[in-house]
Amino acid sequence: MQGSWPTQPETVGMGRRKDPRPRPPIRRWRVPVELHPAEAFSDEEPTDDEERRLALIDDPRQRGRHSATVALRIGSSCAGWKEQPTAAEFYEAVHRERPTSRDGCILRMWASEATWMQLVSAWAERAYTLRELVAALHRTGNSRCMAAHVLNRWVRYPERRQQRTASG
Repeated sequence: MQGSWPTQPETVGMGRRKDPRPRPPIRRWRVPVELHPAEAFSDEEPTDDEERRLALIDDPRQRGRHSATVALRIGSSCAGWKEQPTAAEFYEAVHRERPTSRDGCILRMWASEATWMQLVSAWAERAYTLRELVAALHRTGNSRCMAAHVLNRWVRYPERRQQRTASG
């Protein structure tokens, strides 16, 4: 039967779905959720051990306003922008008390496109503390975002932090 067409029911129909079971519902992480208030988050910077384990690149020059993780995400997500932002511009957008509309666009990009690992790595590279990032998102009107799924998991629980430092 060389060259014959497949006759299995799941393959007939030029890629049409033949499975009678309903499709799974849209996952809730695809829908933006509201961030908790900034005061609910820790303002702690990473420890040296956390920085060593979680930072993308082990280069002290690519920390803070020169975060390698932020630069990579901007390079990917903002490639079509007329004037592409920099990691330093992102850092200023997070820390500026009176954000501009461009700051809001930069933070909206970060809140909608950064992966959970990029959110963690940028924190480990000292681009922001969780409280600073969440406060900046609230200031720019980006408090309902995809990043909230990840960030809301890190609402401050002082007793857990004490247990972690005591045990390890």
